[in-house]
Amino acid sequence: MEKLDITDSVFRKSPNVVFRQIGDESILIPIANEVGDLSNIYNLNEVGTRIWALIDGERDVTEICGLLADEYDVQMSDVMNDMTEFVGNLNEVRFLREGYDQRD
Repeated sequence: MEKLDITDSVFRKSPNVVFRQIGDESILIPIANEVGDLSNIYNLNEVGTRIWALIDGERDVTEICGLLADEYDVQMSDVMNDMTEFVGNLNEVRFLREGYDQRD
């Protein structure tokens, strides 16, 4: 399967997912009909939690990857590969939307 080039893409969080941090654990809970779907909870590790925090509907993927590469002192190419996989997974379950934040 060919990887998509998302370097210039901007993503925002779906309003149909809720983020919660409980102790050292971070989770994403999909919401349907105003009720949490507890059978499809996603656990995030430390880096996943940081990526989730940086996805704001304003920063593009390259900017987020640059911040992460600096923060974690890793190669930009490694961050980009991980980010592509992470965004792909969240996009697949519709936790993200592509495009700038639509708030006024």
